[in-house]
Amino acid sequence: MKRKGKGERERERQERRKQKSKHGKVLVTLLENCWSDELTKRPRAITINKFIILAAYCAFVELLRPN
Repeated sequence: MKRKGKGERERERQERRKQKSKHGKVLVTLLENCWSDELTKRPRAITINKFIILAAYCAFVELLRPN
């Protein structure tokens, strides 16, 4: 099996960082939507918001893990 060069390893690391960045932006958008007036007017909004916040927290913890 051929060993990866230093440049190839660095490109792979950058690609993983880019993917994590995209996921982080999606999570931030989800959290921002949790606080929108439209969602909080609905009866089930509180339960939905709690679920989204819990899921986002778990995902952020995963994003913070080292590569």
